[in-house]
Amino acid sequence: MKKSLLSGLICAFILAFTNVNAQNPNSQKVNDLPPGHRFKSAFNSLPPQAKAKAQKWLDALDDVPEEDFEYLDVDQDGSILYADSFSADHSEIVSEESISPATQSISASEIFKLHSKPGASRVVYIDFDGEVLTNTAWNASAGVSTLYARPYDSNGNDSSFDSTEITDMASIWHRMAEDYAPFDVDITTEEPARFGPNVARVLITNRTDANNKLVYANAAGGVAYVNVWGNSNYEYYQPALVFYNHLGNGNAHSIAEAASHELGHNLSLSHDGTSTSGYYTGHGTGATSWAPIMGAGYYRNVTQWSNGNYADSNNSQQDIVEIGKRLGFTADDHADSISSATALVVSSDGSITVTHPENDITNENTGNKGVMGNSTDKDYFYFDTSGGNVSITATPSYIAYNYESNRGSNLDIRLTLYNSSGSLVGTFSSSTETTATISKTLNAGRYYLSVEGEGSSNYNTYGSQGQYFISGNIPAASNNNTAPSASFTSSINGRTGLFTDESTDSDGSIATYNWDFGDGSSSTSANPTHTYPADAEYTVNLTVTDNLGLTNSTSKNITTCLDSDNDGVCDSSDICPGGDDSLDSDEDGIPDYCDSCDNRVDTDGDGVKDCDDQEINSPCPNKVDSNGISIDTDGDGVADCLDVCQGGNDTADSDNDGIPDFCDDCNELIDTDRDGLNDCIDQEINSPCAYEVDANGVSLDDDNDGVANCLDICPGGDDSLDTDGDGIPDFCDMCNELIDTDGDGVSDCTDQEINSPCPNQVDNNGVSLDSDKDGVPNCQDICPNGNDNLDSDGDGIPDDCEVEECVAFTTNFESSTLTHSGSGSTSTSVNVPTNGKNVSFTILGFDQKTNGKPDSRYSEEVTVTYVDAAGSPHDYGVFSGTSNVLVNLDGNVQSVTVSLADGYDGNSSVSLEINLSSVEFCLIDGICTDTDGDGICDFEDNCPTTSNTDQADSDGDGIGDVCDNAICTSNSIAFAESSLEHSGMGSSSARLTLPTNSRDVSFTVSGLDEYTSGKPTERYIEEITVTYTDIAGNPQTYGTFSRTNSVNISIPGYVTSVTVSLTDAYNSNSSTQIAVAISGVDFCVESASPNLDGASVLDTDMSTVDKTIRLYPNPAGNEVHILSEYEPENLGRIDIFNIQGRLILSKVTNGSNKTTVGLNRIADGLYLVVVKDKNGFILESKKLAIKH
Repeated sequence: MKKSLLSGLICAFILAFTNVNAQNPNSQKVNDLPPGHRFKSAFNSLPPQAKAKAQKWLDALDDVPEEDFEYLDVDQDGSILYADSFSADHSEIVSEESISPATQSISASEIFKLHSKPGASRVVYIDFDGEVLTNTAWNASAGVSTLYARPYDSNGNDSSFDSTEITDMASIWHRMAEDYAPFDVDITTEEPARFGPNVARVLITNRTDANNKLVYANAAGGVAYVNVWGNSNYEYYQPALVFYNHLGNGNAHSIAEAASHELGHNLSLSHDGTSTSGYYTGHGTGATSWAPIMGAGYYRNVTQWSNGNYADSNNSQQDIVEIGKRLGFTADDHADSISSATALVVSSDGSITVTHPENDITNENTGNKGVMGNSTDKDYFYFDTSGGNVSITATPSYIAYNYESNRGSNLDIRLTLYNSSGSLVGTFSSSTETTATISKTLNAGRYYLSVEGEGSSNYNTYGSQGQYFISGNIPAASNNNTAPSASFTSSINGRTGLFTDESTDSDGSIATYNWDFGDGSSSTSANPTHTYPADAEYTVNLTVTDNLGLTNSTSKNITTCLDSDNDGVCDSSDICPGGDDSLDSDEDGIPDYCDSCDNRVDTDGDGVKDCDDQEINSPCPNKVDSNGISIDTDGDGVADCLDVCQGGNDTADSDNDGIPDFCDDCNELIDTDRDGLNDCIDQEINSPCAYEVDANGVSLDDDNDGVANCLDICPGGDDSLDTDGDGIPDFCDMCNELIDTDGDGVSDCTDQEINSPCPNQVDNNGVSLDSDKDGVPNCQDICPNGNDNLDSDGDGIPDDCEVEECVAFTTNFESSTLTHSGSGSTSTSVNVPTNGKNVSFTILGFDQKTNGKPDSRYSEEVTVTYVDAAGSPHDYGVFSGTSNVLVNLDGNVQSVTVSLADGYDGNSSVSLEINLSSVEFCLIDGICTDTDGDGICDFEDNCPTTSNTDQADSDGDGIGDVCDNAICTSNSIAFAESSLEHSGMGSSSARLTLPTNSRDVSFTVSGLDEYTSGKPTERYIEEITVTYTDIAGNPQTYGTFSRTNSVNISIPGYVTSVTVSLTDAYNSNSSTQIAVAISGVDFCVESASPNLDGASVLDTDMSTVDKTIRLYPNPAGNEVHILSEYEPENLGRIDIFNIQGRLILSKVTNGSNKTTVGLNRIADGLYLVVVKDKNGFILESKKLAIKH
């Protein structure tokens, strides 16, 4: 007997099954995942409706192991699936047996007709030949309406299957059928007629379809939606996908393991893993090496459904129970007791033979085999022997297609032998094999054999179930065994036959029955009923086999005839179903019951029988066609023998004079012009004035101008004279159409604006076009599509064409690199000039570490705030977990502040750092004055009158090096307390005030120490914080430091004071006196004060300047005249800028009040004209529109 499970394994089971703590809902587990987790991010980004669906879906599952969230996925609709990235590289192959290469035992015509349980109500179709996928969840996730999934292909030719591929496909089918053998489901390679809640498809295909589109966008070996079997919309979530080209070398046993695994997900199963791995790859070596199917069973010989019965299991889900809820269990095929045992089929020579799915594809021979349906199932057989050595072996499913090094069977077999009285003879099993063999010398008599599943040192009996096959040899019960006598009777009713076995066996019993019904159908029942597809004669053959293997056959011919109307004629030959086919009075072959015509009658004597006559009473019986219809040569519906007008239509006689119109010279009923005179006597058949005619029907013309009265335009005058050709005779024409005063192409007679200012732009009425409806014609419009009448500032440019100029500039934060450590946060700011708006910049260098030891974890978190034009503060946003952030602040902004903190726990033990780009903004109506021409606006230039494009400022005093004449004299000073001490709550501080204009401060703090062991009351961590006040009086934080021996402090720029604070970072309440040493402070004193003004011409309030210049014309074309009321000797030059602030043109005034500027080389658009005095100060600016 095999060993029990290891005691340590049993302990693990006890701990697993005694844990009665309530589990969190699976959706709550999502919230517990770390920030940035792939599944958590996807789940939280779903729309509300989809997220609610996903939450409900997750919570409907059993307790999902935490490790499974690495492999779970959620689609855009909130449906949950597994994307399995298990490896199948077979680096752990453990079989020790030598396996022969595969040989083809199944034909190409048979491979797509394999069934494990024909007739089962639940079906799983293994699809090898590719599939066109439409209207499935896979189409939705791929964003492709049609996916052309490729067929299984291991030889590089997907147009046909070679012998190796056919054998591999049969092996995959057999291995998967073994996994699901205990359940009531048919595993088949024959495509079902339809799919639905209880019919599944598992598709073995390539990861890319025929158009090289990814079937699923994840490098997975298999993907399947979880817990969808039995749903009304199950077909939408099919097929379960197995990507053979992502399963190591893609051999048969890897594909079969993946297929059973993915179907398991459809059936609600989660992964079997460990506390450190999402997939358990199993344990043990040799034939009893073991792994769970819902783990990774590629490397072991025994693969089973599991309930977590292994060490360090992370999942106690009852696989067999969950599958059984959805598929049901197969019926017991052999009795569980001796009294109802099945006879082993033994040949006359004593051999016990058995067929299997490799050599008996349709299971024609059902003897000596069975299925262990569950861990308590026992199947009993019996045999008779004359005594001697008995050898019997029961082999699991690997007996078939056993050409790969991993078997993939589920059952480990134990055999038990009893004698005829039911007493135990012996129990037989192997500790190193899953087969069981009896080799024993027995006395003559009857024996009973029990087959059951068992466990081993690597597994228990929970999943030990599946197929077994019995073979061997026994001494026959008698050398004079008499063959059975086959016999049967049949009763045929229509097409259904009831066959009753009457076979006998004089010295034994009948073991098996094999019926061949003669129409391709068969049965192994003793007394079967069979319905035939058609009326015919069939030969029925019965072969019976006795308990010692001898056979005998007999056959009979039977005839089926379904005669629903009892007329002696089978329905398949019946002419008149429901009537008597034997009566046919007119002998036309149609029985009277369904004969609608007597073929002996000819009513009109035209030689065509009434049955075929299409005109039974022809008026011209001597002149008919072959159908008995009177001939009508002219086709007027009147037979030739009755025709009045041969060749014409006799039916038309409009004037009812008895002469058809075709032969009638005049129709007296016709009055074409309806003037009361028929056409036969009308002298003007088409009179234009039907109510004004004379006695002959001629129209009246009183003024004799040749125009009838009713058409006369000018009665009493000559209508024939029309000089201007306007259709109005001169006699009554009040306007000459030839006159066009304004030459707009519209004569004055119809012109609604005779003197149009825009004769080339008028409508059909001669009115000048005004597209924008502002009352100004297009040709005079200053502002097309705008109202020219509104000009609030009186500058000659209508308000609708006024463009608010916003000139682009850049500036920088106080520090382009922002660092922080410890608690709290560190900030930097930038001020934007008055009227500055549309601020943008980029924050770079985000980082985070959320694994490893908790005290080394951090997540850089940036907060952006700003102050608007009204001085109100606003939060822009908080950012983390990304590489960079682009900040855009629309509208007017006074200042922006960026703060850096540790978003993980608010107290970083490492130095955090981000980078800030330059700040871009624009100024409304701003002018960028650049006195020294170095490309930097004066208000930004640290040397506005001396060119310095690099803006170098070595001493940070705001004055560029090229114009900085100040000298910084080195100095040093000491804190009042060279040693800073602290104990108890809060902190202690030392402050040093520096001389005026001090900058570039440096000193050292040493002696930082920590003591974090021993009694809690004695533990402490020395922590210092260094702050300072800048030249503008603003407090700044330099940094917080701990866990180091010493810190070098170096503060660039101007500093007015420095403060060092000491506290206990362990619990903020030190019971020990802690102390640090502070060195002397080195700095230098600048001889000149720093430039803090920053004022420029852009800060000038232009509303205080008198508007004393005029531009004309405006809009201007080739030139513009600038007239000034300033004293000529004060005028300097005139600059023209585009709306981006770029200088386009500059001209000296030459001491004149009027300056003309040529505009030929300047493009159309809106510009700013700036007038400056001789010192370069702005006197006034005005907008100019240029339109050539």
